Amino acid sequence: MSIRTTLILAVIVALLGALYYFGDKVKAPDEDTQHPKLVSVKADDVTSIDVTTGGTTLTLEKKNGLWFVTAPYKGFAATHNVQNVVNQLADMQADRIVNEDSTAGILKQYGLDKPQFTVRLHLKDSKTTPTVAFGIRAPSETGWYARSNDTGPVLLAGNGIAADILRGPQGWREGAPLFVDNAKIHRVEASGGGIDLALAKEKDKPEWSMTKPRAAKADAMAINQWLLRLQGDEVKKFFDDVKPGDRRLEPTFTLKLWNKDEQDPMVVTVGEKTEGGWYALRSAAGTQEVFLLPDSKLTSLKIDPSEVADKHLFSELDINKADRAKVVETTAGTAEAQKSDGIWSFSKPTTRKDDLGKVTALLYLLKDLKYEHRVTDPKELEAARASLATPLAVFEIADDKGVGLATLTVGGETPQHRRYVRTRGDDVYTADASFATDWKANIQAIQNSGPAASPAGGVPPVAPSPITTAAPR
Repeated sequence: MSIRTTLILAVIVALLGALYYFGDKVKAPDEDTQHPKLVSVKADDVTSIDVTTGGTTLTLEKKNGLWFVTAPYKGFAATHNVQNVVNQLADMQADRIVNEDSTAGILKQYGLDKPQFTVRLHLKDSKTTPTVAFGIRAPSETGWYARSNDTGPVLLAGNGIAADILRGPQGWREGAPLFVDNAKIHRVEASGGGIDLALAKEKDKPEWSMTKPRAAKADAMAINQWLLRLQGDEVKKFFDDVKPGDRRLEPTFTLKLWNKDEQDPMVVTVGEKTEGGWYALRSAAGTQEVFLLPDSKLTSLKIDPSEVADKHLFSELDINKADRAKVVETTAGTAEAQKSDGIWSFSKPTTRKDDLGKVTALLYLLKDLKYEHRVTDPKELEAARASLATPLAVFEIADDKGVGLATLTVGGETPQHRRYVRTRGDDVYTADASFATDWKANIQAIQNSGPAASPAGGVPPVAPSPITTAAPR
């Protein structure tokens, strides 16, 4: 190594050493001095806020992840709106510094001697209460003149926060029967009016399961759609003269929702019928509020087990494990296929490669197949079982050991132009099994195409082994 190279390396090492030593002493500025933050807080640290407008102070408190109004009345606040205000304040930077002077005359000029609205933040584990006062709106309507903690310069703050704050005390109420965040709900119970349902979300997974009225998988998409519908309901009338415990609130239907990591549920109890709807009580985190549930909203509040049951007939079917397939169509006959090195080939009605991917398409159809309803009417059930005794088609899928992965028997047509179907259990369902009629043409096409050339050496392909019976599915 040359002397010159050695000197260069020595200089680099020295520079790196200096950076290491002084690195924690040289920091980027915490704040843009030209665009200072209105308050220096973390949104998660805010436990309550006071919003003063027109001489009236509204106090909002956060409990168990939900926001509540504690003054001038007590009730459920619109959690999304309150949290939005808190988040905006925690992140908001001034558009610019308007005036460094804060004398009485200057404050009056910008409306900050008598603010239009003021927000005071209360923080956990802190005695400080950061405050932002908002004066008049800038002439260009680009924002509001503001001042933090009654000290410092006059700032220009953005317009966005004003729309949320200037809604008036009653405008802060929760509009839905309960505040619902689909991502947070992890347990549901409903009872009354012929419904007894319990649902639970798998830990750290999007899947749901049902424990009442029976143990089964639940349809996550259907549950999310119901939760969205529940959020869309609107509560407008409240009964201050009807207190919890009133006989008019004796439950005819009860809905309980648990947020993740919360032990206590949010609850809606529906009581007696009254003019325009039903008396209802909502409860959470020690707060109770009586309101009118409109007639049209009771249906969307209720959740029927059949609505959210997982209707996939073969939700557990592992397509990658499928190795053998057999299709029997009432007029065209039988088709059998087996997979080798990831490629499907037919052995019946003749030897052909499945060049068009018919078996693969069938596997995906079965995996996605949902029933529409379970047949329970005695007369319809008798007719359905009769049609399944001489079925239109039977589909059987097995693994490489011949163990059955899925069996579907397709019977006659329903009045709604669906088909009666059955898996290996006794239950009969209706489903869109129109693909069953396609297999008549598929089997005929395989038969008419003639046999393919034999593999090298003239050894014919091995026919699939019989498919054995596994547990019902």
